[in-house]
Amino acid sequence: MQKATLLILLLLLNLTKTYCQEESEIIAHYIKDHPVQSSIYLVRNDSVLADINSDRVMPLASTVKILIAIEYAKQVSKGIINPQEMIDSTELDHYYIPFTDGGAQPNWLKSMQQKQVIQGGKIPLVEVAKGMIKYSSNANTEYLIERLGWKISMLIFSKWV
Repeated sequence: MQKATLLILLLLLNLTKTYCQEESEIIAHYIKDHPVQSSIYLVRNDSVLADINSDRVMPLASTVKILIAIEYAKQVSKGIINPQEMIDSTELDHYYIPFTDGGAQPNWLKSMQQKQVIQGGKIPLVEVAKGMIKYSSNANTEYLIERLGWKISMLIFSKWV
């Protein structure tokens, strides 16, 4: 029993190490390719391993999605955008970066297909906004930032950052 438990533990540790190495390579490439949008401060055993833009104020990961959802709701209530407008689902593909969202985008799309929300390759804008929040879809977030307007998005960020 103890040998089996130890073997399973070692296997899990090895898988975790391999997964973390792959993830760290993805993160390193992202930071290299997107230095303005990236920030990291990594410390291990009191030694700083990475310090890139750590002094720069930036929104915390997905918390910005709440602000975008608020702006979306404001624009819907003012009649600026129509939540039932049908969006070509291939348009969202332009904002999707595979393997960077923990499967959020594929899972959201699968859910939309299962619920038969996608009609003729199109999906209601309201479902895009819901997917941004419920699934934490980065692609939907980026689409909405552009859709809501860059100036408006900058106002949102400047109020909270």
